[in-house]
Amino acid sequence: MSINRSVDGHIIDVNQSGAINSLIQKPLTDSDTVCKTPQQEDNMFTISEADNELLDHEQSKVFLSVVMSLMYIARLTRPDILLPVAHLATRSHLSSKRDWQKLIRVLRYLKGNPTLGITIRCQDL
Repeated sequence: MSINRSVDGHIIDVNQSGAINSLIQKPLTDSDTVCKTPQQEDNMFTISEADNELLDHEQSKVFLSVVMSLMYIARLTRPDILLPVAHLATRSHLSSKRDWQKLIRVLRYLKGNPTLGITIRCQDL
């Protein structure tokens, strides 16, 4: 976690760019393009009959590990990904190949802006 304070002490920026960069290196390749949003307009929460192709045991373990790492990042410094990550966490017991694609979409979004975080502004305590 990186915490940067302005010279006058009134602005504090917090981000987890190091954790994000190390997390996205495993499942993403250099050819994966950056996304502007962490989810598509309407298909993040859609679960259809086509989602019956489940991940194997090893892939499912990787899926759960990445989702839980993203949950930690989302809760502390990246509320912009909290909703899609929370939804993916509900799918961890029966994760499908379509859920994996949704997870990759969130990671591609983070790849485009890993230094975003939260900014705290304070003039007087």
